[in-house]
Amino acid sequence: MFVFYGLDNFLLNQTVNIYLKMNHLTDQPNQDVHENDAVVSYYLEPEYFQLTMEKILNEVSSLDLFNNKKIIIINDYYLTLNSDLALVEKFITKLQQFKNDNLVIIKMLTKKLNPQFFKAKIESIFVESYNKEQLKKWIINKNLEYKIKFAENALDAVVTMFPNSLSIIDNELKQLQQLNQSIDVERIRKLSSKYFAFNPYQLINLWLHKDYVTFWFHYHSYWEKIKYDKLNLFLIATYQLELIRNIKLLLQDGCSEYEIGVKLNISMLQIKSLLKCQLEIKEINQLLVKAHEFDFKVKSGKLAKNLAIDIFFCKI
Repeated sequence: MFVFYGLDNFLLNQTVNIYLKMNHLTDQPNQDVHENDAVVSYYLEPEYFQLTMEKILNEVSSLDLFNNKKIIIINDYYLTLNSDLALVEKFITKLQQFKNDNLVIIKMLTKKLNPQFFKAKIESIFVESYNKEQLKKWIINKNLEYKIKFAENALDAVVTMFPNSLSIIDNELKQLQQLNQSIDVERIRKLSSKYFAFNPYQLINLWLHKDYVTFWFHYHSYWEKIKYDKLNLFLIATYQLELIRNIKLLLQDGCSEYEIGVKLNISMLQIKSLLKCQLEIKEINQLLVKAHEFDFKVKSGKLAKNLAIDIFFCKI
């Protein structure tokens, strides 16, 4: 079991990806961790904490029974485990009862880790990041060497738009130096987008998996790229919700995944990916009702389209 913790979500995810790939724990070196069938992700929320804990323990228990090996990633963005000593001890004790070779990774956005993790002798990895003032000072000092001419607000854009990584920023500064011209905010925006750009399906997948921190970062930070395409995001979200509901209903009726694929005309890969979403049928139905309500309000002129879509994504 490992705990990865730090203040920057991008670096946290990147570090976990690198760790798994370096240790040959993913099938394909260029594949994202969350797209791998060996990876099961959970997102702890205070409201559904007990239910999620049971799901995780059941997952580990079944893997122990059949001697299957999985990578279980627990995203604790609300720091539920970090704030409750009793919960930490209880959870860790239960996980350690199982003898299989599953790898359990807990990710937390915090700088201070609960001492209980250290007492339990769980390996912890701190992912260092820098605040904006530190980054800006570091970039200014670096630029004494590179002598890049930054237009108004462009230097601040480097601080806010690039990942919180000195090596990444240093590489980008070297590329900017070679241009030998004044660098404006728009150029920084274009360069930084490669680190965060998601296609609509990937963006919605973050939302469906309740990775709200990453979802809202991309949704807000790069809204210029999707502001004319918000309706497409909304339609993809409702379509994916309906697919998940139909898959779950067919499973309840005793259909195999192969039969579901034939009935819904979707691949086995899609089925496995969608089943990773921690959404119950009741929760999906509530979201689809909300979607129809917003659609009606937009069409009747009671609510602006983009505002309605923003509110819908806040409702989950």
